[in-house]
Formats: sequence, structure tokens, C-alpha cells
Amino acid sequence: MSRDSSADSWLRGALAGSDLAAWVWDVPSDTVKLSENWLQMLGEAPAEVTVQRKELAALVHPDDLPRLLTVLDSVRRGRTPAYDIEHRVRVAGGAWRWIESRGKVTQTDASGRPLVVTGTNADITARRRAEEMLAARELQLRLVSDSVPAMIVELDTNDRIRYSNTKYASFFGKSSESLIGQTFAQAVDQNAWERYAEHRERIRAGHAVSYERTLVRPGQPEVQLHIQIVPKAARGSEYSGCYLMAEDVTERQRLAKMKEDFIRSVTHELRTPLQAIRASLDAIASASADPKTARTVATARTSCDRLVRLVNDILDYQRLRAGHRLPGGKEKIDLCEQVREAVAASTSLAQQGGIELRVAEPAIPILLSADPDRVIQLVTNLVANAMKHSAKGDAVDISIERGDSHARVSVRDYGPGVPTDFQGQLFQQFAQGQPADGKQRAGTGLGLAICKALAEQMNGRVGFAPAEGKGAVFWFELPA
Repeated sequence: MSRDSSADSWLRGALAGSDLAAWVWDVPSDTVKLSENWLQMLGEAPAEVTVQRKELAALVHPDDLPRLLTVLDSVRRGRTPAYDIEHRVRVAGGAWRWIESRGKVTQTDASGRPLVVTGTNADITARRRAEEMLAARELQLRLVSDSVPAMIVELDTNDRIRYSNTKYASFFGKSSESLIGQTFAQAVDQNAWERYAEHRERIRAGHAVSYERTLVRPGQPEVQLHIQIVPKAARGSEYSGCYLMAEDVTERQRLAKMKEDFIRSVTHELRTPLQAIRASLDAIASASADPKTARTVATARTSCDRLVRLVNDILDYQRLRAGHRLPGGKEKIDLCEQVREAVAASTSLAQQGGIELRVAEPAIPILLSADPDRVIQLVTNLVANAMKHSAKGDAVDISIERGDSHARVSVRDYGPGVPTDFQGQLFQQFAQGQPADGKQRAGTGLGLAICKALAEQMNGRVGFAPAEGKGAVFWFELPA
């Protein structure tokens, strides 16, 4: 085997292509020989250098020096055969850079005392900065997650807990640290694990899931928890764990039930006397031939009908909130006939406001399968909405059209129109935007939401479009 004339040339070449600085510490003389990469790390021209160890110590950050000197003293005394330590050194310009220094005793005397220690220095500043940034972000996330009302747990790919916020741990009488590393099955009760396991495959496929469960603990009242689980990776990517968020909704559900029970009780109590009032008004109208009395009774009857519709809307809303279908059944109907009936029921109110209701219908009846009462309710709500935004002397146009697979009823008003920023909320419950003319209109904000539910219940849909010129067009479609 031939030997290179410069035995260290291959090593110099290897080091030159790396970020490492090699060094040799001669323990008896306490001198250190460093490769040319060392000065380059310090921001100076690269060159091999031999220095006293105390000169190197003078470059070390004061906070790191005691720890480094303790390790090196242990090596020098023969107590530590190898070491790996990270510390900061001052470079040209006065800045500090992080160094990872690794060393190993490579030669000893007859008594085993170290004579030579060799090793490398690596600049790890970029890595340390990245770790510090990551730690700062993690701390920030912990502070945020501990401040939110939800209980939060992070699970890895093996369903082990990687993180738990304080609220989750304290809710179950544990510390966050004690939960880390446990499997979710170990950390929770059997029911909680089984409910999670039901959705496990869907979560691993990248889908977010949510459900509610009842937590039963000995000697404590039942707790209703709303659980939401979100995978860490996007759908289609490799699964990397998930976040589980739990919220105690016991009090919220109790208050919601109280509110629903109260509204249901009040509306039922209102409906009975309203029906009696309406019957009495009908009796007065039948018994009197006086025109003035007839007009007064008609006004009272219109107001009574309006209250009845309001009560019905509230009851329908409660049914929708509870997730129930609205009462009714499908049968063969003539859509045009139902529209005419709804318009006739709205005529008295329209006349009071000085509004003309105009109906355009095809010559041929449109037959379809739907709930006649709900179709009338749909039309009545849309006409009432149009009249609410119409001025005295305006008209409301109701048109009926047949398409290839559906029939459409459109209701157009000539009012101020719907602001662009509110159009996306039109069919939400209790949505009441600021009209384009700035004038507030009375209403519950339930009518259009109920229209949407009614249409969808009959396999149809509702929609809105700005009218040409001014005003708005609201429509619904049903299969035909």
C-alpha cells in the first residue's frame, strides 16, 4: 500500500468540504491545534492554528463557560472518556454563534491519564435558532390553547398523547405532563375510547369528525361533551396524527332547552286565544251589515292573522332547531292553484299597504307532488317579505314557470334591494340586514330561513337574485 507524502491531505480535503473544524488537544501542554475551518467559523480567513486552551475559553459565552470547563476538567482528569456539548463563542464583529463540540480521549499514558483528545467543532447556529423559534411558537400555542375554553389533546399516529392543554388535564384531575406518552385508550374511560374508535378510520383518511357524548363520573353530575377531531394532515396526505377538542356544553344545552320550552309554552298559550279572537271577529263580521264595522273587523282580522303567522313561524323554527321535519305530507297538487290561494290570503294585507299583487301564470296547470299547505306557506312568506320592502303604490310580481325537471315560483319587489355584503346571509335564521335605503323593517328574521327548510324538505331549493333596475327576486323550485 502506497502512503501519501502528506498524511493529512485526505483529511484536509474532507474537512474543507464540510462545516466541521477538527482539533487535537495536547493535554500535557494544554494546547489545541485546530483545522483551518475553525477560523472561518469565527469569521476570519481560514488557516490552521495552534493556541492555548485558555485562549479558546476566552471566546466562550460567560453563561456557557462554567459548564464547558467542568466537562473539560473531567476529561483531563480521566473521568470522562468522551463528551458532546453545545455552547456559544464570540466571532468577528462581536456576535455569538452556537458550536457543538465533540471530543474523545485517543491516547493515554501508562497510568491511563489522557495525553491526547481529538474531536470536531460544528457551527449549529442555524439549527439552534430554528429550535428557539420552534420553542417560542410552541410556547405561544400553549398559552393560546390554555386560554381557550376548549379542552385540547394532540395525538400521534399511534394514538399516543403528544400534548394536552391545562384545561383538558385538570378537567380529568390530572397534570398535562402525566398524560404525555400515554395512549388515548389508557388516558380516558372506556366509553370515550369506544366513541373515538368508531371514527378512527375516517379520521385517518383525513376527515374531520364531531360528535357528542355523555361523561359519567362516580359521585358527580353527568356532563355533556361536544367532541371535534381534526386530522393534522390534509386529506390525501399521509396521516400524522390529530387534534381532539372537547367542550363542556352541559350548561349551554340546559339553557337552550329552557329557552325552547319557554318559547314553545308561550306560543301554544298564544295560539289558543288568537284562534278564539279570530272566531269572534268572524262572528261579528257575519252579524253586522255596517260598512264601518266591517272595515274595523277586517283590520283586526288582518292583524290577528299576522300574529298567528308569527306564532306558527316560531313553532316551525323550534321544530327545525330540534332537527325535526315540519308536519305535512306530499300529494298531487296544481302549483298555480296553491299560488293563487296564497296570494288571496295576502291580499288584505297588501291593500292596507297600498301594494298591488300581480300574478303571471301559464295557461296549462303545473302538476307536481308536494305538501299543499307548505307550498302556500312558502309563497305567503315570500310575498310577505316582498311587501315588507315595498312602498305604497308599488307592485309585487309573482310568476310561475315550468322548467325541464322543475317548477319555479318567483316573487319580485321593487324596493331598495339587498346590500351585496348581506346577500350570503339571507336564508340564515334571525338574519336581518340593513336595507339599501337605510330604513329598518319589522320582522323576526325567520321567514326566509323557514322557506329554505320547507323547500329542501320537499326536495327543492330557494334562491335570490338582484332584480334588473331595482328591487329583488326571491324564488323557490320544486321537482315537477
